[in-house]
Amino acid sequence: MKIIFLNLSLFLTLTFFSFNLWAFKISPMVATLSPEGGKNSSTTFQVSNDKDEVISIEADVTTRSIDLHGKEERKKTEELKAYPMQFQLKPKEIKNIRVIWTGTKDIKSELPFRLIVRQLPVSSQKDDNGNGGGGQAGQIKFLFEYVCSVYVRPQNSRPKLVVEKVKRELAKEVYKENLISLTIKNDGNEHIIVKNMDIYLSSEAKEVKDAKDAKESNVEVKVPDDQMEKYSNENILAGESRILTIKTPSELVGFEDKIIAKIKIKD
Repeated sequence: MKIIFLNLSLFLTLTFFSFNLWAFKISPMVATLSPEGGKNSSTTFQVSNDKDEVISIEADVTTRSIDLHGKEERKKTEELKAYPMQFQLKPKEIKNIRVIWTGTKDIKSELPFRLIVRQLPVSSQKDDNGNGGGGQAGQIKFLFEYVCSVYVRPQNSRPKLVVEKVKRELAKEVYKENLISLTIKNDGNEHIIVKNMDIYLSSEAKEVKDAKDAKESNVEVKVPDDQMEKYSNENILAGESRILTIKTPSELVGFEDKIIAKIKIKD
């Protein structure tokens, strides 16, 4: 049997498929837990089967880290537990997955995790007697997964962004664009989504193109929203750094080597 796994984000671009993909739903997609114990150290995710057939569900919990270029790495963890990890859903049935923090109460910075909930292939489904499911040989089954975010967050946490480096990038001749890359570090103890911040650029040069006053040495330009759109839902986790590459504002073209940047977190 050939099995194809479709990530939720990928599936959004494959809406022309009319197969039985949307067999279940999950809510919420994001949850925050307290490390200090009590009711706030656990939460539930509701899984519902919208179809007219029994389906098998599997839950998995991992750590989460993101490199400079946005590639996510996940590893197994024992600090966050999910129950149950496998179960079946009858047609129109709803069940809960309980997620519990079992790690230390003494954490100084927010810890990010993933709850991954996926539908198992037909061959993995079992009936009440423990017998495996059917399925014809060679039949293609399209499976997909929901990737939820879980954060374990201490009190009084907040993001703090620092621009570590501004670098001129090679111009893309095809688009005739001058580019700069910004290395941004989150020195705080809470994650931030890029759409929740504004970036302002200025130049240390003595003269700035198109400035009203040619002697002005610190003309400030806000990076337009359309330049930030491709990163709008990107995440900068606590203690981690990201590189964002953007088009040089016209006012600063030619001064890329002397550009400085600052960041303002939106209210």
